[in-house]
Amino acid sequence: MPAERTATHTVPVAAARRRRLRADQARQLADLLRDGYARTAVAALADPAWQVRAGAAAGLSAATPETAVPALAKALADANADVRKAAVLSLLAHRDATEARAALATAVSDPDADVRAYAARAA
Repeated sequence: MPAERTATHTVPVAAARRRRLRADQARQLADLLRDGYARTAVAALADPAWQVRAGAAAGLSAATPETAVPALAKALADANADVRKAAVLSLLAHRDATEARAALATAVSDPDADVRAYAARAA
């Protein structure tokens, strides 16, 4: 019997599907941001699922720097490296803003090599 149909695996599989759905929804925020929904993406940065936080950080690349940069700078302290990577990549889209460059400068000392490499692109 497939793992998805056994009682012991049903809950973890369903939870994973819900996380993936929320992550997909967060990625769709990029389209919505053009219509002024940046506050929704900022709020999604507090979601318990790292996939949602990463999607929200990615979506903030389309927001105005005034809204996105402070939230993305905070996301650089996220416990999950994928969220920090998404935040750095979005900050690169806002690198004309002084605050974004300052945040990227702090990311070059991140414990994750990928985050450091992405942040180095700003130089």
